[in-house]
Amino acid sequence: MQTSVHGYSKKHGFPVGSQKVRGKRSDKSGRLWLWKLVGTVITLAMICGVTGTFLMGLKIRDGLDELISSQQTGTDIKKVNQKLYSEKKILTSKEYVEALAAVRLGLYAPSAGKQSGGMKVVRP
Repeated sequence: MQTSVHGYSKKHGFPVGSQKVRGKRSDKSGRLWLWKLVGTVITLAMICGVTGTFLMGLKIRDGLDELISSQQTGTDIKKVNQKLYSEKKILTSKEYVEALAAVRLGLYAPSAGKQSGGMKVVRP
């Protein structure tokens, strides 16, 4: 019941000694490698796309926050500008200047009836 080594290899398909494996390459292994490559490329592309979209969303959000902030600052500056303009209008009005000159400096405008041609200075 002894079988030679060569007979054993023929029954079970294991190469022994000087035998060489000459298996024909199946089409399935070539296609499988191609599909793995395609799947890997698609997966990497999706990861890059999702990451890029997320980063762009963050940049857009930061830009919008900055825009809103600058608009709010612009609105505040316009309000201050309007307030300062109205104060300037009051401070440069003829009535205010005459009243201030009368109170602080004692200067009065000449009356309409007198034709003196100048201001009257009253010293205390």
